[in-house]
Amino acid sequence: MCICGCVLRGVRSVQGENLADGDTQAFLNTTGRFFEVADAAQLQMNVPLVVSLGKAYAAAATARTHPRKGASSSSSSSSSSSPRASFKVLSAVAPLRAAARKVFEGREKVRRSLTSMDTDALQLCVLGGAYPMAVRHVVDLDVMLVDPRLSFLTAEDYLRWWYYAGLAHCGVKQWGAAADCFLTCVTTPATVLSAVVVAAYKKLSLVSLLAHGRKVSLPPHTATVVSRGLKSSGMSNSSGSSVNDEPAMVAAAKPTGPGGGGGSPYSTEAYEAIATKFEANDTDGLLAECEKSKVALAKDASWGLAMQVTKALTQRRIARLATCFLTLSLADVAAQAGLKNGAPEAEAELLAMIRAGTLVASIDQRSGMVTFPDDSDGGSSSRTSRSNRDAAAAADARATATKLETMTRACVALGARVEALDVEMSQSPAFLKRDTGAARGGGGGGSAAFMGSDFDPDDLELAEQASLQYNDF
Repeated sequence: MCICGCVLRGVRSVQGENLADGDTQAFLNTTGRFFEVADAAQLQMNVPLVVSLGKAYAAAATARTHPRKGASSSSSSSSSSSPRASFKVLSAVAPLRAAARKVFEGREKVRRSLTSMDTDALQLCVLGGAYPMAVRHVVDLDVMLVDPRLSFLTAEDYLRWWYYAGLAHCGVKQWGAAADCFLTCVTTPATVLSAVVVAAYKKLSLVSLLAHGRKVSLPPHTATVVSRGLKSSGMSNSSGSSVNDEPAMVAAAKPTGPGGGGGSPYSTEAYEAIATKFEANDTDGLLAECEKSKVALAKDASWGLAMQVTKALTQRRIARLATCFLTLSLADVAAQAGLKNGAPEAEAELLAMIRAGTLVASIDQRSGMVTFPDDSDGGSSSRTSRSNRDAAAAADARATATKLETMTRACVALGARVEALDVEMSQSPAFLKRDTGAARGGGGGGSAAFMGSDFDPDDLELAEQASLQYNDF
């Protein structure tokens, strides 16, 4: 009877009915307990019901602390940022992960693959600001296989997984891993341009500058509809044409409300301008572009990342000075790096870079001079510095060798998995039928069926707001 009531509340929640606070809390308690103690074999008997129940559970946990627009009071809105609210969100993560694990538990010759419960758990981690926990969740799962036949995974869940994974890595400032996650989301095969892909591309445009110091370049295997749509959205709307007029912009779902700055909700023009100024090494121009697009960036929850980009450009300009000068005054450093507050700001930036290990320098505060060491001077300090660097290089070499061995084993295992999937696909009647139809000019709709699921933009908006609210990156 308890389980029937739990499912009934879940169905009512999915249908959009507002549950009373008591009913919502009872639903959360009952469903969480059910996911933790239920037998795996019982859950596997009706996976679609488990997936629907998981979505309702995640939605209820989110609504308790992050009400949707128009459905929240001032008191609930003010309490959503409290540690207690974060705890309520994170308390739903363990039951969802348990349910996802039990869907595949005990099945012979069936590999653990991504489920919608994994995506929802990751989203809750981001909403709760628990970025290290989210990163561990991403690393532990290590998505190598997606099997919608067993997990009933939708395109929305798959895209959201990589988007939230990128946000999680941003939260701990792992820019390279974040760029990989966002790029995977953008380059997923598609027949329409999804709102999630546009959001991921916006984040990728900024994270690529932080990780690689250059504008993002989409690989050739990116879906044509995606690359064309993003290219159109990056063009200026002043010509009178809107990106929403493009056939390629017919997405699985559209974000609510207009985009920032009065442009299209799909517009990436501001991000393209920021990347251009960054590559041009134009600090003043970059700051001007950020201020110009502040409304759009804040609406996309990207203002924090934009500020990180401006800081990264300043540090890059300072690092270049170390390759050109042996001694320089703090005032000259400020002038060369484009720092408005002069020597004090230059000293603060230098100290931050020295503490982070990205720059080797010494500051004489009495004379206001900065000295960058040179290996060719033959001094004792230089020899000490070289000795330290040699020791660090040896340690890095050992770590690299260990990492290379681990990655080699992973590549071998991945190669075997790809071969097995290739054999399975070559023997699949559905694939052979579609391949034959495509050869005859008939095409196929398999990818359209997978990539055409609906996307709820409110969920994406909640996570984007949380990414600013809990960690301004």
